[in-house]
Amino acid sequence: MRFLNSLILFFSTTVAISQVGIGTDTPESSLDIRAQNHLGVVSAQDGVLVPKVIDLSTAGSINGQLIFLNVNWIDDNGTVSNTADDITYIAGFYYWNTVSSLWTPIGVDTTIEPWYVANTTSPAASNTDNIYTSGQVGIGTNNPLGALHITTTNSRDVLMFRFIDSPGDDLDIDLFRSRGTLGGSPSLLLDNTRLGGLRGQSLTVPSSYTFRPTAEIYFQTEGVSSSTSSAGEINFATTPVGATSVIDRMTIKANGAVGINTQDPQETLHIDGSVRIEDGNEAAGKVLTSDANGTGTWEYPSIDNVIGTLGAGVNIPYTTTGYLQTGSTITIPPGKFVINVSMLISDGNRSNDNSNFWLRTTFADSNTATTPSVDILGSGLLISGNHDSNAVYSILAGVIIINNTSSSDKTYYYIAGACEVYNSTDTLSNFGGTAWSENNIIAYRID
Repeated sequence: MRFLNSLILFFSTTVAISQVGIGTDTPESSLDIRAQNHLGVVSAQDGVLVPKVIDLSTAGSINGQLIFLNVNWIDDNGTVSNTADDITYIAGFYYWNTVSSLWTPIGVDTTIEPWYVANTTSPAASNTDNIYTSGQVGIGTNNPLGALHITTTNSRDVLMFRFIDSPGDDLDIDLFRSRGTLGGSPSLLLDNTRLGGLRGQSLTVPSSYTFRPTAEIYFQTEGVSSSTSSAGEINFATTPVGATSVIDRMTIKANGAVGINTQDPQETLHIDGSVRIEDGNEAAGKVLTSDANGTGTWEYPSIDNVIGTLGAGVNIPYTTTGYLQTGSTITIPPGKFVINVSMLISDGNRSNDNSNFWLRTTFADSNTATTPSVDILGSGLLISGNHDSNAVYSILAGVIIINNTSSSDKTYYYIAGACEVYNSTDTLSNFGGTAWSENNIIAYRID
C-alpha cells in the first residue's frame, strides 16, 4: 500500500511539472508543437486543428473552450420574422466566455457591415465596391432626416467633379419619379405631377430649428407620361417679404413658352405686369424699335416713310387717251404703303373760255408699262385732278395704297394721261417732274 501511494504521487508530480513536445524533444512550454521546418517556411501539414462547427447555437461548458466557426452564421435569437435583433457571426476562432455566456471571437471583427456590395447581401470589403444600404445616411449628423442628410459647420460645400474627354458627357443629377411601388407595380405619371427640384430654406425659429422655404426650382409633368411622351415644365418660385411660403413666379412650358407672373403663357414670352428694358438709350418719349433682324433699341417715334424720285416730267396733249411715263418713280420695301402724290398742273395760259382739262395718274410696274400696277389695293387705282381755263395753275393731289408682296425693294413708275377735256385744245406742260417745286411723291408704311 505504501508503494502504491508513492507511485501515484510520482505520476501526479510528473504530470504537474512535465512539458509535452510534439516534433521536439526539448519542449519550451506545457505543450510545444513544432512545424516540420521549425522557424522555416510553412508546409501544408503544419498547424493545429480544433473542432469545426457551422453554428454557435449551443452554449459552451467550460471557460476558454475553443472551437472554429467554419461559415458565417446569423443568430436570429428565436425571432425568425424579426431581423432587427439578428446577430451575425463571422467565420473564425471562438472561445466560450462564462462571464458573458457568449461565444467570443478571437481576432474576428464582428461589427455588422452596414454597406453591402451592389445586388448582393455580401458585406462590402473594398473601397472600390459598388455599395448600398437600406437605411438613411447621415453625413455630419447622427440623426439623418432623409435618404441623404448632410450637415456641415464652416466646411466646404458639396463638390462634384467628373473628368472625361467627350464633350457630350456631362455631370448630371437625375431625379426619377414614378407612381406605384418599387419592384412591384410602377405606374405612369399623371398631368401636373411634381418630379422634384431644388429648394433653399432659411432658419425662421432658432429654438426649434425650424426652416421655411425661401426660393425653389421644381420640375413638373405636362400631360400624362407614356412611352412616347415625357413632356414637362420648369417652375421658379420665391417667398415674398413678410411670408414663409413660396409663390410661383416664372414657368417654362413644354412648348418653350415662358410665363412671368403667369403659369399659362399664351405666347413665346407672356408677362403679366409691367416691363422695364434698359440699354443706355432709354429716355422719356422713346419707343422700342426693331431692326431687320428683330433687335430692339429705344428710339424716338418716327414715321416710316420713303420719298420718291422726280424725273423730267412729260407734256400731255389734250388728245391723250392712254398713259405716258413721267420719269418719276418711288421704290418701297416689302409691305403695305400709302403713296401720297401732289403735282402742279399748268398749260401756261389763262383763256377764260370755260374749258376743262381732266387728268388721271397712277403707278405702273415697269418703265414701259401703261397700265396700273397689280400691287395697288382696292378700287382706288387713280389720282386725278382738273385744270380749268380760269387758272394758270392747278394742283392734282391724292393717295394710292400699294402692297409690295415681294421679298425685296420694288420700284413703281408714275404715269399720267387718260385725259377728258371740254372746250380745250391745250397741252399740259412738264407734268409730274422736277419743273415745279410743288411736286412730290412720298410713301408711308401702314402695316
